Amino acid sequence: TINSYTITASANPTEGGTVEGAGTYNYGATATLTATPAEGYAFVNWTKDGTEVSTDASYSFTVSEDAEFVANFEESTITQPTALNQGWTWWSTYIEQEGINGLDMLKEALGTNGLSIKSQNQFVNYNANTGRWTGSLRSINNESAYMINMSVATDITLTGMGANPADHPITLKNGWSWIGYPTTETMSVGDAMSNITPSVGDQVKSQGSFATYNGTKWNGSLKNIEPGKGYMYKSNSSDNVTLIYPSGSSKGEYEANITAENNYWVPNMCAYPTNMTMTALVELDDMELIGEQYELAAFAADGECRGSIRLMEVDGRYVAFMTITGEEATDLQFGLYNAETGEIHLYAEESLSFETNATVGELDEPFVLHFRGGTGIEENLMSLNIYPNPVERGAFFTLGVKTETNEPVRVEIINAVGSVVAVETSATLPYNLVAPRVSGVYTVRIITDSKHTYCKKLIVR
Repeated sequence: TINSYTITASANPTEGGTVEGAGTYNYGATATLTATPAEGYAFVNWTKDGTEVSTDASYSFTVSEDAEFVANFEESTITQPTALNQGWTWWSTYIEQEGINGLDMLKEALGTNGLSIKSQNQFVNYNANTGRWTGSLRSINNESAYMINMSVATDITLTGMGANPADHPITLKNGWSWIGYPTTETMSVGDAMSNITPSVGDQVKSQGSFATYNGTKWNGSLKNIEPGKGYMYKSNSSDNVTLIYPSGSSKGEYEANITAENNYWVPNMCAYPTNMTMTALVELDDMELIGEQYELAAFAADGECRGSIRLMEVDGRYVAFMTITGEEATDLQFGLYNAETGEIHLYAEESLSFETNATVGELDEPFVLHFRGGTGIEENLMSLNIYPNPVERGAFFTLGVKTETNEPVRVEIINAVGSVVAVETSATLPYNLVAPRVSGVYTVRIITDSKHTYCKKLIVR
């Protein structure tokens, strides 16, 4: 006679997870119990009569008697590391905020390097004299994005329970909403927004990229949504829309976001808290430009680069999806760079005035920028040496000219809109200069006493 035995299994605590494999087995059969932790919990071990029998979530054994097993779970903590930039960083948290004072944790992590924390409607500022934070912001949550201002770049880490995005629905109101991303999974924009039906013209943007919905898909420089980052969503729906990010494993493949990190002109996107977006086509001598070698940049009047982007192909046309950082009423001019030829055109016929959260142009009706032939100041590439180039803001760099004479020279540093920002009237080469303290692309021009002129581009990061 073959005896049968009953194997039971339970979870401790019951909300900690689920168990499978319990049932009736014949003597000598192999039973397999499987424990699956719930969100925010981790499996610890299997116990029988209070004694540990396995630390494997899948536990197999030979049945010889009736037995009761317990799968033990514990709440799991995770860490959220963040590299905060000097200046502004758009931030959100995937550490569960229910039941904790997350704002105090954040303040402590920022320490004396923190300057400001802004939500969409409130803020707190740090006073170095008193060592206190003051302002109207009382708490943070998982649904919102925040702008953090730092005096120096700082790495911080928050520790706590991981948030479940299903527990944190986000209300998208008509217009702009500052939205968080309470999950540890990177997703494509389309996958992240798959639980809503966007309206035509809806836009989601990060600190340096954006994407716009055209009725069928998302287009732009923002390709994926990343944990720990803060975002803004512009809804064109007259009704509130509820966004719930998908839970669980990654929804599929995603592309890298397109940024200005390796461009010829590299803006400091952290210098200002706010930005605007522009969808544009570029024409040179009335010919629409085709090719990803073209880079478009926006400059303030003092030559500071406020945004740059390479053209990207969308439905057969090459479009600039540019995010421009800045402050109200700043006049913007545009430059064009050809990465294949090195040709630079510093002046477009069109200009703009910076407006926070403005959206200029759209894929169906892009803003068109017109450039004319001529590169402005020509470069004598084989004659003038600059080292290092690029150079950090405010750092020393060295000039040298391939000439046998040691005659005094006049040295000028010219910004992107043609203004001389520094001059040395009588220098002997090689000569050390201090780089401008504003990031951007400059022209260094040397004029010798014998009226020879040497020019070369200087990139200040």
